[in-house]
Parts: sequence; structure tokens; C-alpha cells
Amino acid sequence: MIRTQVCWDATIRIVVGAAVVGGGLVAAAALFGVAVIGWLLAIMVAAPATLFGTFLATKGLWLVVEAATRETVEGAPRSESLTEE
Repeated sequence: MIRTQVCWDATIRIVVGAAVVGGGLVAAAALFGVAVIGWLLAIMVAAPATLFGTFLATKGLWLVVEAATRETVEGAPRSESLTEE
């Protein structure tokens, strides 16, 4: 069983990452309506929010994969063919 702390940490990172991306895109859409430099402001908000949110979500998914892999490797018996005699 994957540790509870890893599960909560990963869940929070994934949810916050999605919220950052969503919030950034909503803010960018609102800024796009600003007169002359609205598109520039929208890009300046959307790009970092998307990158950071994607980073957080990816890190959360990686924590789950890492914990599951560690659990599988620790629980698996060693192969006889890989050990030297």
C-alpha cells in the first residue's frame, strides 16, 4: 500500500496544478479584453501559469509512480538468474 503521506502530497500537487492552470487561463481571458496590449498581458499571465501548473501536476503524478515503483521493487523477490554465485 502506498503511504498516505505520498498520496496526499501527490493529490494536493495535482489539484493545485490544475487550479493554477485554470486560474491562469481565466485571468488571461479577462486580460485579453483590455484595449491595446491585452493580448500581450494575456500571454504574460497564461504562459507562466500553464508551465507552473503543469509542473506541479507532473510532479504529483511522478510521486505516485515513484512510490508505486518503490513498493513493487521492495516487495518482489530477487531473481535467481541475476545473482552471481
